[in-house]
Amino acid sequence: MDVDELMAQARNVPEVPGNAVQIQKLRYSHKAMIEMIVAEPSIKQCELAARFGKTQSWISIIMNSDAFLVKLNERMMEVWGEHYSSITDRMKAVMDRSLQILEEKLAKPAHCVPDQLALRTAELTSRALGYGARDTPAVVVNVTQKLDDNADQLVHLLRRKKAQVLEGESAAFNDIEG
Repeated sequence: MDVDELMAQARNVPEVPGNAVQIQKLRYSHKAMIEMIVAEPSIKQCELAARFGKTQSWISIIMNSDAFLVKLNERMMEVWGEHYSSITDRMKAVMDRSLQILEEKLAKPAHCVPDQLALRTAELTSRALGYGARDTPAVVVNVTQKLDDNADQLVHLLRRKKAQVLEGESAAFNDIEG
């Protein structure tokens, strides 16, 4: 079964409400999501949500479940092999070291910790834990282009309607003469 078929089936799966319990079993929609992530590792949750016709929170719940993460990691290892493992391990090591340094700096008395360090750490940590507002992409709408498109559609519709009316009049005239 290919990704398109899996996605078509995934649109029929009901959403998980709120902060639901961990998923126990992966469905075909979850497997399709894994295939998309493997094929396009930089894909964002909002893009997955749009492709699957689900909310971003549903995608987040699924992607952060233990079952999903285990299968994703297995699939990434299948496809990317040692390369994936070494990058992941190195990134985890960098993150661990960064956290150690931050903990050391934040362990100092409050008056010794720069305000910006404390604020930025709180901001990034709370975001990583899922608190606060998410960054949403700005939607740019070109109003002039939209109006031009609508005007073109309106002109097209008017011409079509006029042609229909003229055909109707011609048919009526032919009936009268015939």
